[in-house]
Amino acid sequence: MKALIPIAPWLAHALGSIFSSQALMEIGKALDLADPTEVAIEKICANLTDEQINKLQQADQTFSQQLKEIGFLNYRQLIDLKQSDRRTIRKKPTKLSDKTPRNLAYILVVGMLVVGSSMLFIDLKVDSSLAGVILGYLFNSTATAINYYFGEREN
Repeated sequence: MKALIPIAPWLAHALGSIFSSQALMEIGKALDLADPTEVAIEKICANLTDEQINKLQQADQTFSQQLKEIGFLNYRQLIDLKQSDRRTIRKKPTKLSDKTPRNLAYILVVGMLVVGSSMLFIDLKVDSSLAGVILGYLFNSTATAINYYFGEREN
């Protein structure tokens, strides 16, 4: 949603936070979307008209007023809230001495390496669409595990 940041910074930074559903609804109202999802909004943001930009800016001002009423002084606090939520979630298994997330991450990484190596060196054939879906899921889950432990870059 980087295209939305210069136009409606409050709404853009609210996506992915605890205010995500409210931000999606506000953006959906401004852009006249029946089903406002991040994918639909991203597609529309590629070709915004001046009228849509004005509606988004008005929605952003309304949204910012609502958040200021509950104590947010600027949208930077939304970014800090998202980052502190991630830090808290990453510290939870350590505090609880829970090794399950770590073990699952090991299994995913080893599985990805085995399947990837098999495809490259042993000539493992992935012919069916189901095998492709499973392989995609495995690689995507591995990326999620890596983001969990090493963090996501937020520009």
